[in-house]
Amino acid sequence: MRFSYHSHVYSIDFDPTSIEVEFLDERGKPRSFCPIRHSLSNDLPAICSEMITQNFLTWISADRNKKSNLTITDGNPTSGLRYLIYYSVGPSLATGLDIEIVIKSAYEKVIDMADFPKREKIRQIIKKSYFKRMSLPK
Repeated sequence: MRFSYHSHVYSIDFDPTSIEVEFLDERGKPRSFCPIRHSLSNDLPAICSEMITQNFLTWISADRNKKSNLTITDGNPTSGLRYLIYYSVGPSLATGLDIEIVIKSAYEKVIDMADFPKREKIRQIIKKSYFKRMSLPK
């Protein structure tokens, strides 16, 4: 299994007034470096390891572009200000790897867990992706 991280974990939508570094993301869209997201993203490798070993609950949520992502916060997801991790799971194209987990974005946001009643354990998602050779969410 391998984790990879998109630039959205350390950047925000392009801000022409920002003095921060500007660059193009994985889709060629302009982004601005965000020191806050960058600071939070430094813990992502440890959090990603923990979410697997502790089998965190995860759920499907739509982003503002109406595309679905899997979302996870921590071992005990509660309402309030949370550090949310948006990701997908799929078969790896790399030799010697079975699963790719792509962290698409991660940031703090106030959420109400009542909005996400259907949750699964992350290992179930990984197993489904592995055994059915499919990307999730669909």
